[in-house]
Formats: sequence, C-alpha cells, structure tokens
Amino acid sequence: MKKIILSFLFTSLLMTMAAQNSVGKFSVKPKVGVNLSTLSSSDHVYKYRAGFTAGAELEYGVSNVLGISLGAMYSQQGANIEGQYSDITINEEGNLFGDAGWADGKITSSNIIFPLMANIYIPAFEHFILKVGAQLGFNLSNKMQLDMPFAINYYPQPSTSPLEYDSGRSYYKSHLADSEVFKSVDFGIPLGIVYEYKGYSLELLYYLGLTDVKNLSKIPEEYDFFQSFRNRYLSITLGYRLR
Repeated sequence: MKKIILSFLFTSLLMTMAAQNSVGKFSVKPKVGVNLSTLSSSDHVYKYRAGFTAGAELEYGVSNVLGISLGAMYSQQGANIEGQYSDITINEEGNLFGDAGWADGKITSSNIIFPLMANIYIPAFEHFILKVGAQLGFNLSNKMQLDMPFAINYYPQPSTSPLEYDSGRSYYKSHLADSEVFKSVDFGIPLGIVYEYKGYSLELLYYLGLTDVKNLSKIPEEYDFFQSFRNRYLSITLGYRLR
C-alpha cells in the first residue's frame, strides 16, 4: 500500500510539472545553430549539406501550457548535388532517345525566415516543449555550381536485339554560378521539440517546405533534368530565454 501511495504521489507531481512559462508576459530568446539542408525532388541527386543559422524569437505566454512565438532568423540552406540522372524520350517516328549522366556540385542559398509557432509545454515532462506552426521565408541570394558529364544514346525502333543500337556521345563540364536558382518566397511547416533548463535551450526542428522554389525562368534548358524541388532541413540550435 505504501508503494502504491508513493507511486500515486510521484505520478501526480509529474503531471503538474511543466517548463517555465510566464503567463501574460513576453520573453525573447536569441539562438544560434546549424542547418542540415537538402531539396526534395524526384531526381534523387540532392544530398544534405551544412549551413549556419542565427536569430531570435519573441514569445507571449498564453497559458501555463501554451505560448505563441514569432521568430526572425538568418538561414543558410541548399543541397549538395551528387548522383546519376536520366531522361528518356520517344519521337514521332517511335525512336528512343536516352540521356544519362552524372551530376556533381552544390546549391547554396541565404534566407531570412519568419516562423510563427505554437509552443506547447508538456505537463508530464518538465523542461520539454513541442513546437508546430507555419513559416514564411525570403531568399536573399543563391548560387549553383555544377559539373555535368553526360552521354546521349539513340536507339532505333523496333530493335531485334537490345545490343543493336546507334550511339552518339558527347561530354562537357558546365558551371552555372551566381544564378537566380530559387524563387524569392518560400512557405512551409516547421515542427520541433525543445529541451529548456534554467533559461538555456536546445532545439531540434524539422522544416517541411510546401513551395516549389525552382525558378524555371532562370535555369537554362540544358539543366532541364532538374525537376521541381522543395526545401527540407533539420535545424539544431542553442538559445537562452530573456524574460
């Protein structure tokens, strides 16, 4: 019976605990960290790359378990480009054309982002905060550097054997730098979790971009193997709450 009572008291204590949230008051949290960013696309050539992020968020305490915050952050995003790509087309005569090659390079972008978040203080787990909201981002600058060796093969149809085809090959390296690769505005959903102790916080946040940020009008036709892409990144930041 004594163990049951102690267990009940301990559980009740946990259920009343929450990370400190000042109801009806504002707090400011400067923070700095790193982004691990990539681009979501059907091309499968985009890999994660590291970038810098820093800024602050202003939070208002709505209740003991809810705060609303608006942040302003500088965010470096983009992706490394590494992998094979291919594109197959059939002309009016039924002949098959196939492009295949290797893409190697990187895309980098600098952004100012404004996340509007609901911060949910978990009663059963002291110091932990869940975050969910919406984010608007504005592109400041971007750059693409790319090497693209590739081959073009021609397959007359019908073919009596897979080995029977004519092949014309070409090879080149290209550099597309300081190009307006991205659109100027991005919108998406950030989801995160925070551990906060005595004002210090460690935040893990994932951003799911909903906007197709590829600027079709600025990327030359020879790079048309790039499909639409959307921003994705994992952000890890350290911060300190000023009340």
